[in-house]
Amino acid sequence: MKVASNLKSLKTGALLPLVAVALVIAALWLAWTGWKLHSAARLQSAAADARHQVAEKMRPLLQTLGLRANGLGRRPDVLLALRSGNADAARALVMQAVPGTEAVELHAPSFAEAYANPEAFGYGKLGLLERAVQDGKATIAVVKDSGGPRLGIAVPIVDGAQLLSVLYLRQTLTEL
Repeated sequence: MKVASNLKSLKTGALLPLVAVALVIAALWLAWTGWKLHSAARLQSAAADARHQVAEKMRPLLQTLGLRANGLGRRPDVLLALRSGNADAARALVMQAVPGTEAVELHAPSFAEAYANPEAFGYGKLGLLERAVQDGKATIAVVKDSGGPRLGIAVPIVDGAQLLSVLYLRQTLTEL
C-alpha cells in the first residue's frame, strides 16, 4: 500500500523527466542495435562479393585440373600399369600428366586402410575418395593432408565396369 500511495503522491510534472530519460535510453539502444545490424549486413555482403570474385578467378584453373584428372581414368597406360600391379609406374604417369602434384596415392576401392584409422588417414581425404567413387568422376576439394591444407584430387580408375583403384593426388595451394 505504501508504494501505491507513493505513486499517487507523484505529480505528473515530476514523472515527465523520468519518462523522457527512459525514452531517450530506448531510442539510443534501438539506434545502436540498428547500426550493428546494418554493419553486419554490409560485412556479409562484402564477404559474399569477395568469395564470388575468388571463385571466378579460380574457376579456369580448377576446370583445367579437373579435365586432366578425369583424363587419367581413361588413359590406357595408367590402366595397363594398374592391371599389371605396377603402382610405381602408375604414380609416375600420373605425376607427369598432372603437373604440380606433390604426391600420388593408390587406394583399393574398399578403403580398408582408411577405415582402420580414419583420424590418421584424414576424414577429408576419405570423404573426397568416397565422393569420387560415388560420382564416378574426378573430385577436387581442399583437405587437411600432410600437416596442413592441400588441394586433394580423387579419381576413380575404372576398367569396363570394374573399379580398379582410386587415385589421390595432393597439390599445394600456392597456385590457387
